[in-house]
Amino acid sequence: ITDPNVVPPGGSVATAKQFDKRPNGYDQLNVYFAGDDGALYVSYVLDAGGYSSPVRITDPNVVPPGGSVAAAKQLDKRSKGYDPVNVYFAGND
Repeated sequence: ITDPNVVPPGGSVATAKQFDKRPNGYDQLNVYFAGDDGALYVSYVLDAGGYSSPVRITDPNVVPPGGSVAAAKQLDKRSKGYDPVNVYFAGND
């Protein structure tokens, strides 16, 4: 889902699914990873479409390249929209 040399060989990925609970909402699968530049990235697919290009969601040098990443969906039974996803990683500091 990325071009070559975006993530070091053996780098970890984490996934989390999001749902938009509103009428005509969508299903979204997110894939998170630490890139070669030490930034955290997300790539996602909506419904049955293709994956997006990776989007950098932190500054560079925040996480070790290819470092471990975990993701978990936060459920809110009161939510009428979609539930957020929390992403965790061990930073360089």
